[in-house]
Parts: sequence; structure tokens; C-alpha cells
Amino acid sequence: MIRGLVKLRGLDPRFARVVQYCLEKADEQGLDPVLDYGIRSHAEQAVLYQRYLRGGPKAAPPGLSLHQYGLAVDVYAGSVVRNNFRYDSNQDKLRAIFLGAGLEGVSGDPPHFQYPGAQRLLPRSTRRPRARRR
Repeated sequence: MIRGLVKLRGLDPRFARVVQYCLEKADEQGLDPVLDYGIRSHAEQAVLYQRYLRGGPKAAPPGLSLHQYGLAVDVYAGSVVRNNFRYDSNQDKLRAIFLGAGLEGVSGDPPHFQYPGAQRLLPRSTRRPRARRR
């Protein structure tokens, strides 16, 4: 049984179809996938970002998260959830399924998967411009 399928609602329909396919494939392989996050509001993203700034899990600033646009999900292998979010080989297998279906991951954020190329659609980030070479 796949937990969190209701969180597919609100996602971009094309993205949601690929995510559902990956969840079903992971379930068939006994990975017990858990869709933890789908779409997020600005307020939810702000809370997660503040938590990140205080040393919590990785989170983008509000307005710069693909979750807010229905183009990203966070999915865990069930064993990771049961193990207090300690990553194991099942998360690696789950990640391989999502990446193999053409979705993108983010370095340092193993449960995060996003629509390919969607990062380019976001407003410019608040990062400092690169220093010019002399």
C-alpha cells in the first residue's frame, strides 16, 4: 500500500502521472514508499525554511521551492520512516526508480524529486552574483 497518494492532488498533472508510476514501481519492489510532501503553500514553505536556517533539513526560501508550484515531491522508503529517517539502501533503490523515470534529484536532499528543467522556471534566487575574474 502506498501512503500519501492524496498528496498527488495539486501537482502538475504530467508530473503527478510520473510520480504515481514511480510510487507503484517502488511498491511492487517492496520499498513501501511514503509520499511525504507534494504541493506546499507559501506559509508552509516559510516554516520549513526557518527550520532549515536553525539547522533543520534542507529547504528553499519561500517562492523558490518547486513544491509551491506543484513540480516537486519528497518521497521516502518506508524503512527510512520506520528508522527515524536514517537513510538506507532502500532509499537508494527508490531514488534509482525516480531518476530512471527522468525526474531530477537535488544534491543533499535524498527524498526530493522534481520535474526535469523546472528549476529554470523559478524567479531568480537571492544568491549573490559571482565575483568577476580579473
